[in-house]
Amino acid sequence: MTSFWTGQRVRLRGIEPDDWSAFMRFAENEERLGDLLNPPRSAEGFRAWAKEQAAAKSEGDCFGLAIEAVDTGKILNLNS
Repeated sequence: MTSFWTGQRVRLRGIEPDDWSAFMRFAENEERLGDLLNPPRSAEGFRAWAKEQAAAKSEGDCFGLAIEAVDTGKILNLNS
């Protein structure tokens, strides 16, 4: 039996502290779209955020996940 969280192409998993660089890249890509403008954040800010998310407890049905490609292990940004 396979995991409920893993499909043929993607796997949903908890955010890990090492995911910070992918989320920083996503924020940069999002800014280029012009739909959202956030103040610049440092790499350390993204590292701290990812570490906090990795340790966060879920509150009911509210929780964050990373979407990872099964074949490459890379985190996907569905907005790009």
